[in-house]
Amino acid sequence: MNTKQNYNRWYSVLEGLNQKDYLEIIALDEYYHFCQSKQRLSTEMVMLLNVLKKSKIFCGILTNGFTQQQQKKLDQLGMDLYIEPKWQFISEDLGDTKPNVSCFKKVASQLPAEIAQIYYLGDSYKNDIAPAHLARWNPIWLNRFADEGELLVPQATTNKEVVELLLSKLLTIK
Repeated sequence: MNTKQNYNRWYSVLEGLNQKDYLEIIALDEYYHFCQSKQRLSTEMVMLLNVLKKSKIFCGILTNGFTQQQQKKLDQLGMDLYIEPKWQFISEDLGDTKPNVSCFKKVASQLPAEIAQIYYLGDSYKNDIAPAHLARWNPIWLNRFADEGELLVPQATTNKEVVELLLSKLLTIK
């Protein structure tokens, strides 16, 4: 995402709040990127990824966004320690984006043929859960805010609950 796109995004947010000061837009964008640079995997997610790796359970990731920014985020989170880079899918590289079901199908077509079931952990009903379900994946919803969704899918509200839910499903089918 280029600087103009960033500023347009923030301008829209501030406009909705009846704020249009250009200096506020710059400060907001700088603060957003500062906070983003501090992101780390939670203790629970590190544990989950370590257990999956030790159990030889195939893992991948599908993230929406521009390649440069998303790759920086994946590197910052140390995802290469847990997931081989060839299984880290970024929507721009796929030429498709979530919530398009075709994006999920493009990922599935690149996975090893012996994978019979795909479990997908997502935190957005619209972008993750509904399209994963339509692609015939098994979505698990990290629903931190108790949002409403039409599908009856496994849900968790905390990272700890996600770990318990996902491991109970994956380790029983292995």
